[in-house]
Amino acid sequence: MSGDEIQDQQLPEVTLKHQELRLREREVVVKEEELRLKRTDQKPWRNPLFLGLMAAAISLLGNAVSTAYQANSAQELASKKFQNDLVFAALNTDDPKVAAQRLAFLINLGYMEDPDYRIKYYIDNPERLPKGPWPGDKVPAGPSHEGKPPTFPDKP
Repeated sequence: MSGDEIQDQQLPEVTLKHQELRLREREVVVKEEELRLKRTDQKPWRNPLFLGLMAAAISLLGNAVSTAYQANSAQELASKKFQNDLVFAALNTDDPKVAAQRLAFLINLGYMEDPDYRIKYYIDNPERLPKGPWPGDKVPAGPSHEGKPPTFPDKP
């Protein structure tokens, strides 16, 4: 066999190997491009760490709102309890005129609110004040009074 014949036989093999090499290079380029696209196309909400942090943030926000609402409700309850204790102490007399004066005094000081003027009606009409077994009764102690009910002198 001569050198030309050997070259002619090896030429198709070399071209075939060369084509396979180029094909593999193209596959590598395509795979690299796919990997690059995957990295740039990743959504943060698909990341488990991101989801965990978001759940914790939402939980923290919910707890803060709940705590604020509960504190506000406790404050309103304490305020209403204090106002009820003041009304009870103001009515703790046998004289309805004195009770009406005490109620007017509390409203003027701003310790009590009377948005629909119900208390004002009783101040203007002391004879309509409810009568009960208040003289001598003990007022239940509230937390805002440190165990002592508010007291008023009998004479204004």
